[in-house]
Amino acid sequence: MSDCQMVTEPAHLVYDGEVYLGVNCVCFGLSGRMPQKERFVLLRETANGYEYVSTVLTHEDAQSLAGADRIEQVDLYEQRDGTIGLVGTPMKEQGGKTLHMGCYFMEFDDFKNGTLKRDSQGRPAVKFVIKDSNSQPRGQGACTYDKNYDGGVLIIRRVMPPASKKGVVFSLLRTGIHP
Repeated sequence: MSDCQMVTEPAHLVYDGEVYLGVNCVCFGLSGRMPQKERFVLLRETANGYEYVSTVLTHEDAQSLAGADRIEQVDLYEQRDGTIGLVGTPMKEQGGKTLHMGCYFMEFDDFKNGTLKRDSQGRPAVKFVIKDSNSQPRGQGACTYDKNYDGGVLIIRRVMPPASKKGVVFSLLRTGIHP
């Protein structure tokens, strides 16, 4: 992780008595962000801090899932059957804006080693995708899930006000969907 100039958007999960932290590794070059090097990594807490477990998602994964540049807004969660899942939002730079492309739900094949289930071509196996077509102007927001919440997955909606007003209106939507 020595090339990570910044780590962002932490996802925290306690699993089998151990504390895990997932973070986005953000990389910069002389001309700005370098999405081809950015990734989501999993760390495990130790007595002296955190140790690297694995790189879970890469730029190549983002391209294979949605033609995106990177996957951000990642959250880790335990499903009702006890397996561990991951939800992330593919993002694409377009016309000077970052487009959010929905919430992609995946499952780990082996969480303790940080390996996702993958298809026969090596792409992350997507369990399902949630989108909110009413979100604007940059697409669907982040999602989160807790197995103990009856409302299911929560997704953020962003709505821009009329041109004469300022500010974005954010709201949380209950989907009723349980991974």
